[in-house]
Amino acid sequence: MKFKVSSNQLQEMLNIANFYDKAKEKNIFSGVVIVDLITFISYMIFPFGLFFQGDFHMILGVLFGVYFGLSNKKKHQPEVKFGLVIGFIGALLAAISLTMFKWVSFTISQGFSTKALLFFFSFFVIEAVIIGLAVGVLLGIYFRRKGRKINLQGKIDEKFYKSLEEN
Repeated sequence: MKFKVSSNQLQEMLNIANFYDKAKEKNIFSGVVIVDLITFISYMIFPFGLFFQGDFHMILGVLFGVYFGLSNKKKHQPEVKFGLVIGFIGALLAAISLTMFKWVSFTISQGFSTKALLFFFSFFVIEAVIIGLAVGVLLGIYFRRKGRKINLQGKIDEKFYKSLEEN
C-alpha cells in the first residue's frame, strides 16, 4: 500500500515540524503567548488564588513565558528590558483573558453587569501589572547575571590558556 502525500500536506508537516524553531526565532511574541495560555488554561482548570484570584496562575504563566523568551533571546536583546516587556504585555493579555472568563461565568450565574466587567478587569489588571513587572525584572536580572558568569568564565579560561602559551 503506497501513501501519496500532496505538496500541501508535505508543506503542512514541515510547518508543524518547524513550529518550535519559529517560536524560538520570535521569542518575545512566543513568550507573551505562553504567558497568556498557561495563565488562562491553568485558571480554567482550577480557579483559585493564593492571596487573590488567579495570582498563582499569573505567576506560573509569567515565569514560563518570560523564561522561554529570555532563554531564546538574541545577543542584541537586553535581558531586563525584554523580561519586563514579555512579563508586562503577557500579564496584561492574561488579565484580559481571565476577565472575560470570570465575567462570562458571572453573567451566566448572576446576569449581565457592566460593573462586574469593570471590577474584574481592574482587579486582574492591577494584579497583572504587579506580577508581570516583578517577575519580568527578576528573571531579567537572573539571565543577565547568568550571562555575565558565562562571559567571566570564558575570560578566566582565556587567561589560563594564554599563561600556558607563555610558559
